[in-house]
Amino acid sequence: MSQGYAGTDLISFQYFFGVVEDRQDPLKMGRVRVRAFGVHTEDRSKIPTESLPWATPIMPYTSASISGIGESPTGPVEGTWVFGFFVDGKQLQQPMIMGTLAGAPEAYNDLGFNDPNKVYPKIEIPGESDVNRLARGDAIRASTIEAPSVRAGENILAHKKKHRVLKIPKAGPPGVESDPGKKDGEASTIKDGPPPGYNSETYYSRRTWNEPNPRYGGQEEGEKSNRAYQKFMFGEESIYPLNHVKVTESGHVFEVDDSPNAERIAQYHAAGTFYEIQPNGTRVTKVVGDDYEMIMHDKNMVVKGNVSITVQGSDVRLLVQADGDSGPGAKGGNMFIETDGDLNLNVRGDMTTKVGGTVYEEYLSHHATNITKDQSLIVNGDRLETIIGDHVEDIRGYYNQVIGKDEIVMVQENSIKTTDGTSDTTTILNHTVITDNNFSVLATSNVNIQTDAHFRANTILTFDVNATGNIELTTPETVDIDGASEVDIDGGTINLN
Repeated sequence: MSQGYAGTDLISFQYFFGVVEDRQDPLKMGRVRVRAFGVHTEDRSKIPTESLPWATPIMPYTSASISGIGESPTGPVEGTWVFGFFVDGKQLQQPMIMGTLAGAPEAYNDLGFNDPNKVYPKIEIPGESDVNRLARGDAIRASTIEAPSVRAGENILAHKKKHRVLKIPKAGPPGVESDPGKKDGEASTIKDGPPPGYNSETYYSRRTWNEPNPRYGGQEEGEKSNRAYQKFMFGEESIYPLNHVKVTESGHVFEVDDSPNAERIAQYHAAGTFYEIQPNGTRVTKVVGDDYEMIMHDKNMVVKGNVSITVQGSDVRLLVQADGDSGPGAKGGNMFIETDGDLNLNVRGDMTTKVGGTVYEEYLSHHATNITKDQSLIVNGDRLETIIGDHVEDIRGYYNQVIGKDEIVMVQENSIKTTDGTSDTTTILNHTVITDNNFSVLATSNVNIQTDAHFRANTILTFDVNATGNIELTTPETVDIDGASEVDIDGGTINLN
């Protein structure tokens, strides 16, 4: 074996324990400078940190460590205890690191074998284990966990509890207690009570929900259950050594907890955003900043229970967009809403609806509309009403009707229009009234009918117009009034022009 063969040095490995003093590798290969016990002096004035050789980390077999594949070879901080060996044997110039060691530091000193930046170790309790309190289990229940900690990630439980969101209101049907002027349990004026099987007090009451407790779920004391119930349902917190924790310097936390009755998976960002899968399978996701989700294909979701979405202090915008131009060849853009039960819509402000196409409405049962103020209806084209049963209009004030084009009213039974004031009907073109039975207009003042073309009224039985004032019908063409039984026009002055 020749003297230049590299394997001769590998025969005589020199193992060492040491402390990381520098991790700012200029080549960014994960190397660190280590002061090795028994090799380097404790006095930095004799061997300064910048004179220490760079030590190469040995990565696990599951990491490829080539072409950016695998885990990054970073992790140890200044002050970390490591174990390794010198590849070049007694020359002691080519160290490699096999792993790190956790300890229980008592204090920091200014000598060697410590972090020269005086950042690590972070000591709150002298002699406390370097293992994170989240992984130690019993330690996270200590009172110190409620206070800010200088050790990264250990106070996330206190942070989650402190910022837990409670009493988030749910949407309710019209008539809930939050409506101005309505009492708890009072229904809308167009609907008499809740659906069958529902209690009016609970149906119209505002309901809320709470963010689940962190780690073990359940409710806080004073809510539906107490701590004893939480222990019974979810067990205690983590049990050492079953909670596998990874914590970064800034406080990002990753937990995989195998503790009996407390099995969890959790990720926590130092800003407070986290998600957690709790022991009973409940998933809690909390985002303290904006949330963006992009799905480039279909999304399917099934919910077996209730869905409650509450937007506080902002708007909701829903756009269903066609694929491409909105012409004949466009795909998509449709929206389907289907419910087997009731649909409740409670709008406390204005409601604007604009439809570019035709509107089709079909009511298979009773249709009730209650308007507490004015109603305005503009029909620029034809208007056709077909009423199978009786048609009754009770008008308490002045009645004025202007029709831009033809109006056809078809009534298969009786039509009665009553007004306490003046009744004016102005038809720009034709006005036709067809009924199988009676047609009646009753007014306590005047009745004025004016058309620019024909006026036709055809009934099987009676055509009756009554007014205490004048009755005026003005038309330049034919006036056709047919009543198979009787035509009765009564008024102080009857003027047919």
